[in-house]
Amino acid sequence: MSHLSKDKILVLVVDRDNDLGGKAGLPTPVIGRAKNLEAAASMALADPEEADANAMFAAISVLDDLSGKHGKENVEVATVAGLPDESIEGDRKIGDELRQVLESFPAEGCVVVSDGYGDQEILPIVSSCIPIVSVRRVVVRHSESVEETWALLSRYVRKAVFDPRYSRMILGIPSVLFILVGALVLSGLGHIALPVLVIALGAIMFVRGFGVDRALGNTATRLLHYATSTSANQIRFFSTLVSISLIVIALYLGGSSAVTKIVASNPNAPAFIDDPGYWLTQTPAFVGMFINGSIDILIVGAVTMVLGNGFFFYLVRYPGFWRMLQALVVTLWLWAFFRRIGFILEFGIEPSILDPYILRLMVIVVLGLVTISLTFVLTRMLRRRYASFFRRGGPQAKEG
Repeated sequence: MSHLSKDKILVLVVDRDNDLGGKAGLPTPVIGRAKNLEAAASMALADPEEADANAMFAAISVLDDLSGKHGKENVEVATVAGLPDESIEGDRKIGDELRQVLESFPAEGCVVVSDGYGDQEILPIVSSCIPIVSVRRVVVRHSESVEETWALLSRYVRKAVFDPRYSRMILGIPSVLFILVGALVLSGLGHIALPVLVIALGAIMFVRGFGVDRALGNTATRLLHYATSTSANQIRFFSTLVSISLIVIALYLGGSSAVTKIVASNPNAPAFIDDPGYWLTQTPAFVGMFINGSIDILIVGAVTMVLGNGFFFYLVRYPGFWRMLQALVVTLWLWAFFRRIGFILEFGIEPSILDPYILRLMVIVVLGLVTISLTFVLTRMLRRRYASFFRRGGPQAKEG
């Protein structure tokens, strides 16, 4: 970490389940060497086997080591905590406390000291507030004597039964599977109990192995953040949510409408497997039916997203507002363009320049290109004129 010699470094301990508050009765965040040493000693006295106490002692050791290399004024140690249920609210509490720590000690990098449990949940929260330059994991060594091995084993058994962090995986999931198998047997469906059990185990392994649960948790955290943050962020969040819903509905309606129409217009058509060439000739009509059945709601969804983002950028005074004006004009032109394309494809209009439908399409294309060009020129002029109102940088909405 030689490149950090001129930067301020924060040595951080994250007590995700708040053992510091639950067992030692101490508030967080805990900032400073003396306060962390006192808190670690209090927690070790309350529970000598607590891993978070060892992590705090290790963090103090890392602090002392870094202080000798970078100077005491450039290094600080802090402990933040979540909630006992390790919920989304607890993760938000960790982020809030970390930002509070950074207000009193504005560090440029962070060394996370951890007992190794739950790193995959903790590290994204920390990295969203400050760059992580190193992670130190603390592993407590135990005696290998038979007596202490049994004592260690009994301690892990107790943790598996009574500690919610472990009991959910070790007892919770197997209990659900046993209840499922028992219910199938009692219902007279015992012959499918084994396949259902295999599918359930496979699903659990898939979700855990590919991190689907963590991805969903992180997504839920971000959605909750936007849904409960500033009014500008809420406008952007809900307009995006409505837009995505409308787009999904439009795709469904377009597909169902196209299938219904293509089947009704070809009642005596052969099966696809018997004559795929015939159905390939129906592809343009199918595409046209799909466009006509979905384009209106699809454009409404797109306009909703553009307007929501445009209003958000205006509230936070971000220059991206002008891009949203350009996107609005392009979206409306695309609606007129694909409306005409869908009609031509569905009804098989001959591609003749003398056909009135083709002429209308050409007029739409020409007028659209002219309008879009004028829009880009006009927004560029307005952007220069109102440059003092719109600030550079990321679109960060602030309270007030």
